[in-house]
Amino acid sequence: MTWPYFGTSRLTNCVTPPEFNYVMIKLPDWPQTQMKSIKAFKFDTSLEEWSSGYDSEIGNNDSGSLGLELVGSRFPFSRIILESIEIKPGHLYKVMGFLKTQIALPSNQRDGALRIDFHSNLENDKVGIISSVSSRVWGTDDWVKKQVMERAPDSAKYMTISLQVGSSGRTKVWADDVLVEESISEVEDPTVKSPYTHKPFDLNLLYFNSIGNL
Repeated sequence: MTWPYFGTSRLTNCVTPPEFNYVMIKLPDWPQTQMKSIKAFKFDTSLEEWSSGYDSEIGNNDSGSLGLELVGSRFPFSRIILESIEIKPGHLYKVMGFLKTQIALPSNQRDGALRIDFHSNLENDKVGIISSVSSRVWGTDDWVKKQVMERAPDSAKYMTISLQVGSSGRTKVWADDVLVEESISEVEDPTVKSPYTHKPFDLNLLYFNSIGNL
C-alpha cells in the first residue's frame, strides 16, 4: 500500500485549516486503460481559455506560459482556473503539465500544483465533489513535469483545472504545456472495495479544538 506525502492529496468536500490538522488517505491505484487527448494548452500567444496570468516572456519549450504569485490575497492560496469542461461520469482524467518556481524551494516550503475539481453543475466557486492536486515543486528552479489523475464521480458533469499556489508566498509559479486526457471507456471505482473504506468521518475533527469550533 502506498501512502502519500502530505504534498499530494485527494480531498472530498472538506477544508482543513493550514498547518494544524492533516488527513492521510491511500491514493487509488488506477487501472491501465487507453486514453485520448481532449485539450492541449501551449500558451504561445494567449491565455487559451484560462482566467488570468498570461506571461509572454517565460515558457517551457517556447515563450508563453501562465504565471501566478500569492500577493495581497486574503486566502492562504490562489488559483488560475480553466473554463469548465464537460466530462463523462465514470471516466478517468489525467492532467499533465510543466511547472516552474522562480526560486528553488526547500522541501518544507514546496509550492505550485495542478488541480482537478469535478462538479455536478456550473457553480465552480465551491469545492468540487472531488478535488485532487499534483505534487508540488521543490529543489529546483527549472521546469518540472507534474501530473494529477482522477476518476470523474458518477454525479459529475463538469471538470475545472487550475494552477494553484499555496500559503508560502515565497515565489512565483509558472505552468506550461498542459495536456488533458480522458479514458476511452469507463473505469471501475477502486475505492468502493478493500483496501479502501467508506467509514463515516467526524467533520469536527477537521477544525481547531478551540476558537468557537467546539
